[in-house]
Amino acid sequence: MKLDEKLEKLVLESTAKTGKSLTTLHNICKEQYERGSLDFTIATIGRLSGEVGGPKENAIRNKTRSGDKYKTLLEAWQNEYKKKARPRAIRKKDQWAEDIQDHQTRWLALDLINENRKLHAENLKYKEVKVLQIDMRKPPLTTGKTIAAREEKKANIEFTASELKSLSHAISEECFDAFGLSKDSRGRVAQDGQEMFKVGFVGAIEKILDAYAIEEK
Repeated sequence: MKLDEKLEKLVLESTAKTGKSLTTLHNICKEQYERGSLDFTIATIGRLSGEVGGPKENAIRNKTRSGDKYKTLLEAWQNEYKKKARPRAIRKKDQWAEDIQDHQTRWLALDLINENRKLHAENLKYKEVKVLQIDMRKPPLTTGKTIAAREEKKANIEFTASELKSLSHAISEECFDAFGLSKDSRGRVAQDGQEMFKVGFVGAIEKILDAYAIEEK
């Protein structure tokens, strides 16, 4: 008998209140399975059910008509998936960035991650070089006109309010807490001990925010 059919049969044999509780337990078991968990024990399902106002562990264990029906439903789930292991979904390394709700902050984070990957790939390429050739020729002199053009370009760089807000959010405690990030005294950002952004990342953003008198969240 399919699980939905089992639920329907038990509900038809129960009072309205017990039928509602059976449906709650059934939905919680479904959520467990969709999460990749096959733990349909009375202790686990009772705890999860109690959190949403459904029957708790004691109510399920009770030797009453309703308690027997609760146990029958959970046993059906346990028997159905006893030998059907479901692989857990593998979370991508950079999934935390894709989960950012603010699209501008998400774009900034993904762009920085992509740039970091490129630099890492270049470093690997340089490690493969067996013979290093050094060009001893003097570089062309930088003219005063070129320097002036660069300075003018830097002076004309402006950030929009939304861009500054995204930068501020990227290094905020709220963002760090949400994705398990941490920073050290040198401005390096890490996740679970693995470096995500190199030394100076936080400091660079703080300089921009300071220049625009924007306080971190």
